[in-house]
Amino acid sequence: MPRETVVGNGRIAVAFDSKMSIRDFFYPRVGLENHVSGHELKTGLWVDGDFRWLGDGWEIETKYMPETLVSRSRASHPALDVQIETNDAVNSQDVFLRKLMVRNVAKTPRKFRIFFTHDFHIYGDSVGDTVMHEPAQNAVIHYKRQRYFLIDGVTSEGAGIYQFATGYKELPGREGTWKDAEDGVLSGNPIAQGSVDSAVSFEMDLLAESIGTLYFYRNTPMLA
Repeated sequence: MPRETVVGNGRIAVAFDSKMSIRDFFYPRVGLENHVSGHELKTGLWVDGDFRWLGDGWEIETKYMPETLVSRSRASHPALDVQIETNDAVNSQDVFLRKLMVRNVAKTPRKFRIFFTHDFHIYGDSVGDTVMHEPAQNAVIHYKRQRYFLIDGVTSEGAGIYQFATGYKELPGREGTWKDAEDGVLSGNPIAQGSVDSAVSFEMDLLAESIGTLYFYRNTPMLA
């Protein structure tokens, strides 16, 4: 599958497909240790009881900010009366950052939930991974041996992760935790080990014809 945009800092390279989903996450060297290996890290939206993954049915445009390695992607869905814009980048501290803006096009106030899924294959495989919710930070951490991926964020209203779920994938009867998101509610299962994945959500209340902003990040601390 072709990659539409790539952001990085020389140690991390994050590649996106045409649905604004992450398909590659290289660390600590570009071209080595692909911790996603073509699997899909999805973005979803719930509003007024209606859930949609970004992709089919959306009008999506992906490009870069002028003269930068910061991506600028836009998605709209007429049936949902919503527009989404994201800016993605990797900073010098090895943090992947996403600024996501949600525009409520409707003429009434509405509640929005934004979902992110994490189908990591750390070191390029799914054997022996662990994912856990860290309650002191209200963050989700994927790890194996010397690779840790910490997932967190904050909305323009000052709210962190609203709900989370960890679970199992690529096993008989286990499609993945992303399925748990499709009713707009996550289970809150705090830890899973083996072939695992996770999902987190953020909630925003938007007035009619207003914009809410979410700052989302994945931190990859270097360990010896």
